[in-house]
Amino acid sequence: MAYSKQTLQNARQELIQFQQRSQLQFQELTGRIQQHTGTIREIKSDLDIIFQRIRTIKRRIAVRYPEVYNYVQTLHPPISHEDDSDEEEAALPTSSLLSDEI
Repeated sequence: MAYSKQTLQNARQELIQFQQRSQLQFQELTGRIQQHTGTIREIKSDLDIIFQRIRTIKRRIAVRYPEVYNYVQTLHPPISHEDDSDEEEAALPTSSLLSDEI
């Protein structure tokens, strides 16, 4: 098959235009993805802080009200998550928590 010079030039121009549009879209989407990634990281950080505070409150309650805490633990045992890399809830609260106020 023999293509004319004009046909090849038209095809080349179309490919160049397509590449330019693709580059622009890629740049726009890269910026949006970076924004979304930043938002997700902020949310994860906020959730980490929230769960750390919850663990701290639970430890303080375990120190101040051990009977009630143990009773509630028997009614609603903690759920273990295999993918958690955070520290697990301590079985015995640390002594530094004894002096903290709720």
